[in-house]
Amino acid sequence: VGVIGEKQLSRLFSLGSREIDNMKRTFKIMKHKLKRGGSSEIPIYTLGIRGAMALKLDAYESNYWTTYTIEDVMKRLLFFQLYHYFPKLKLLPAPSPFIASLLSNDNIINVYIMKGDAHDLLHYLKWESKANHRLMLVTESMNHLVELEMFLPKLKVRIALEEDLMNQAEVKEDIFYFYNEEGELVR
Repeated sequence: VGVIGEKQLSRLFSLGSREIDNMKRTFKIMKHKLKRGGSSEIPIYTLGIRGAMALKLDAYESNYWTTYTIEDVMKRLLFFQLYHYFPKLKLLPAPSPFIASLLSNDNIINVYIMKGDAHDLLHYLKWESKANHRLMLVTESMNHLVELEMFLPKLKVRIALEEDLMNQAEVKEDIFYFYNEEGELVR
């Protein structure tokens, strides 16, 4: 995925501060600070060279994160807020414009985090969509889905609002919307 927050790293992978410090010291992960507002900082981590070696990644680019915009970082942090509800699912790389994919019962579910316009997703759905395409979509507001309405009701899609993810609902059923058989968006 590329970036993870410190609290997410600890919560999702049950890592204590000693384990995180050891991973930093051995260059498995690299610590960065995301400044929020005035003086508030959020510690975030990227994969280090030794982490890539431990994972046996074929392709690793040093300092890959320098190409990320703030929007890219926020998408990745939101992804891990969503992944909190699916920790047992296998995490897979995904084609652009998706942040990652999840493997559930031999089904690949692509995850798209909507920030700004969704022209990249529109293009994908128009030219590369398949009948069995499964999608999880995170958006700030349901109003942002208007430009996707011609595609979404025909897909196996689950939609989550950023606000619900940030408020950490108790169960995943409380965060998702989907299109019912009548084409209506329901929780």
